[in-house]
Amino acid sequence: MWHWMPYTCLRHNVAVPDLSLKERKRIAIRRDLTAVALELFLRDGYENTTVDQIAAGAGMSRRTFFRYYNAKDDVIVGKWDLIGLDMITALEERPQDEPIWDSLRGMYDVVIQHYADPQRREQSLAVDSIVAATPALRHSYLARRDLFEGIVTDLLVKERGGDWLVVRAVVGAVTACVEAARDETLQTKPAMLGPAIDRALAAVRDA
Repeated sequence: MWHWMPYTCLRHNVAVPDLSLKERKRIAIRRDLTAVALELFLRDGYENTTVDQIAAGAGMSRRTFFRYYNAKDDVIVGKWDLIGLDMITALEERPQDEPIWDSLRGMYDVVIQHYADPQRREQSLAVDSIVAATPALRHSYLARRDLFEGIVTDLLVKERGGDWLVVRAVVGAVTACVEAARDETLQTKPAMLGPAIDRALAAVRDA
């Protein structure tokens, strides 16, 4: 479970986040920790960076660090947890009568905007390389992505109805289109990420 989300959902025991003031503060601290950790990972290397260094860089104790993350591994893939939360928030703001394909495409504007910033893009691509080269991190990322797709599916079914199987398949298809667009564009032509997503989605949707 994405431990930062107090969810109650249909199939995954997870659902829409309760963004109370306490939870907002907790998420803000996680964002700060993630930012500090990513800078250290890129500067000193993932293997050479310790929990103590991350905690010190964020101005907290080791004990306080473990209130927000269970391990160093959780911090590096936690970047996607936090982006995922922003995406779910964006999805909730879409019109209820909008076609699901369009709502999911709108949700991924969060990712497009993230990579549109040159500094964030450079950092994210470097972190993605670390994740891809580390089997345990790659496994954790894929598990989080699968859970995220389940959360999105449950949210859509809960709010709009429909066949869970069909909605889950659509969510997975959209994710695959976005992954393909990222692979094609981010290293050499990042400005084309949005158009590439649209091209992939159109091809799959028409099929």
